[in-house]
Amino acid sequence: FGEDGRPMHKSWGNAIEFNEAADRIGVDVMRWMYARQRPEDNILFGYHAADEARGRLLVLWNVASFLVTYARLASWAPESGGVAVPAGATVLDRWILSRAAALAQDVRRALEDFDARTATVHIDQFVDALLAAERAAQRARDGEG
Repeated sequence: FGEDGRPMHKSWGNAIEFNEAADRIGVDVMRWMYARQRPEDNILFGYHAADEARGRLLVLWNVASFLVTYARLASWAPESGGVAVPAGATVLDRWILSRAAALAQDVRRALEDFDARTATVHIDQFVDALLAAERAAQRARDGEG
């Protein structure tokens, strides 16, 4: 179905060919959209929905890029069996590590059950929480709260 909720038809002008979508949207964004969808529901597919999914993936990419960049600069590598809380970690640092550990468990459990949708929901909730925490931290740094 198109974003307007109607079935996609060339005569209605809302059809999107797969190759066009893959080129314009990107296959990672399409995979995320499909994984996020409940299998029993029709997906409302279109470029605006893809933009939203792309935004979510960009946040994940930026978080991962930040971690990799600064981990390399500090010559840090995770130890097997978990991540120890570093000395001097802030409350926010400890909260992020706790949420990330819980996320890893939740996503692993969902994927072991072949439930990609639940895994993506957990990831989306983590991204929302990260963004909210960053906004709160920025307001605190700016003296607004």
